[in-house]
Amino acid sequence: MDEESQDAWFYTHEGETIGPVPFAELMALAREKKLNRRLDLVWRHGMTDWVPSGDIEGIYEKVMLPPPDLSQVAHKNPLLSPKQRAAMDMKPEPEFYPGARRRSFYFMIFIFPFLWAIALDFGEPYLTQQFGEQVTTQLMLGLPFLPLLLALYIMVKRLINVGMSGWWFLVGLIPLVNLWIGYRLFVCPGGYAFTKKLDGIGIFLAIIYWLCVVALLASIAGAVAMSFGTFGSPEQQEQLQEILRKFNEALPATPPK
Repeated sequence: MDEESQDAWFYTHEGETIGPVPFAELMALAREKKLNRRLDLVWRHGMTDWVPSGDIEGIYEKVMLPPPDLSQVAHKNPLLSPKQRAAMDMKPEPEFYPGARRRSFYFMIFIFPFLWAIALDFGEPYLTQQFGEQVTTQLMLGLPFLPLLLALYIMVKRLINVGMSGWWFLVGLIPLVNLWIGYRLFVCPGGYAFTKKLDGIGIFLAIIYWLCVVALLASIAGAVAMSFGTFGSPEQQEQLQEILRKFNEALPATPPK
């Protein structure tokens, strides 16, 4: 294999495959923080499989820390050696995961549609005054769908944030499978596909999410059962409705922000 093909690298970024590029360009992307150690994979001819870019030696430069100021160390705590103080002062840089974070996803799904509806309600008279009733009527046919388009966009970006391909949103159209996709979107922190760990907020949201799922499935099962006459007597139907009503009252009235 010639030297030119050895320096022809391919890499993935936010679900796209880019290349070939020279190794120097990968190093430049890493310096500019446009390449993620875990999420972005690299490959070249001769490699058996794609590997995380952080596993390739030489892409990411090692940062040399300056020596600690011994006078300041001694002044802060004379009982600690300079080596111990330097180890305590080192704080790892948080891992950056591309895409939409959890709070941005919640804002676009739950808050923005209400704000947009209020804006349209107050803005319709102004639009009528500026563009006329006919043009405003045409605009009002399409503007209410803007939150839906943004929701689809933020879903794709959110999937990328948890370490999945954006095309998974199509899999979310499959019944029951969409419950698993929804769990990733609503609950998991960034990079969950790699870390497999929930933070404190994620654990709380997971409890709320699965309670809502159980309530929804129980409501559907009860409605189907009653529609097919499984609970034939009025007393049984009334008991089932009472159980479902109490269960729904126990759930939070609004989704967590």
